[in-house]
Parts: sequence; C-alpha cells; structure tokens
Amino acid sequence: MRAMVLYDQADITRAPLRLEEVVDPRPGPGEVHVRTGSESCAR
Repeated sequence: MRAMVLYDQADITRAPLRLEEVVDPRPGPGEVHVRTGSESCAR
C-alpha cells in the first residue's frame, strides 16, 4: 500500500513527508485493523 511517511517534524519546505510503498499493517494481540477508503491529513 502507499502511505505518506513523516520523517521529521519540520517546515513543509523541507519536505518531511514522503510517499512510499509500505507493507500492509497486521494487527497484533488486542488490536484491530480498520480499513478505510481514503485518508487525509491537515497541517
């Protein structure tokens, strides 16, 4: 899946977010996986 990964809490001009391919998350003991259609992030 594609995800925006935050590498640093920095000014947006330093591009702290990067679009990357990551493995699908798997819930651990006592956790649940909630699938959504889309996400957004407000800064």
